[in-house]
Amino acid sequence: MNTIIIEDENLTAKRLESLLKKYDPTIQVLAILPSVEEVVDWLDSHPEPDMVFMDIHLEDDLAFHIFERTRLQAPVIFTTAFDEYMIQAFKVNSIDYLLKPINYDELVQALEKYKSLKKQFAQPNLDVLMQLIGQKEPPFKSRFMVTVGTKIRSIETGKCIFLFRGKDDLFGHKGRAALAH
Repeated sequence: MNTIIIEDENLTAKRLESLLKKYDPTIQVLAILPSVEEVVDWLDSHPEPDMVFMDIHLEDDLAFHIFERTRLQAPVIFTTAFDEYMIQAFKVNSIDYLLKPINYDELVQALEKYKSLKKQFAQPNLDVLMQLIGQKEPPFKSRFMVTVGTKIRSIETGKCIFLFRGKDDLFGHKGRAALAH
């Protein structure tokens, strides 16, 4: 997994990178970026990473301005000391919101959530796909529930001449089924 860390506190960024390597040594931290301006410049000149770890208060502005200035589609795990931005974070690409100092177990849960979501959205449900492939046409209803007077009846589709619903029919009757006998 390729990731970037958006964090203006160098020690915090290095600790997060260390925790990520502890979780999975194959994780590649492509960049540690301390400001909105540097993030926007980096995203304009590099392929989008698989995952972004993002602090909210950066050295030049709030991280939410990144989303206004560039088209960031990658999932984001927010890592911040402030809990008041949680709702705003989930209105962008957030999959989790971790409060500093980052707890390793919470980081693992967030990464597992990312992996689960990625797997769920990346792979089609093979059972449903096989059913759709095997179906040449959608199944047709075999019965309709209709109101007859004050009662509701189940009528087989083979016994119906036509069904209509809504306004009065030609004879002033409301939503009835005509039955073949």
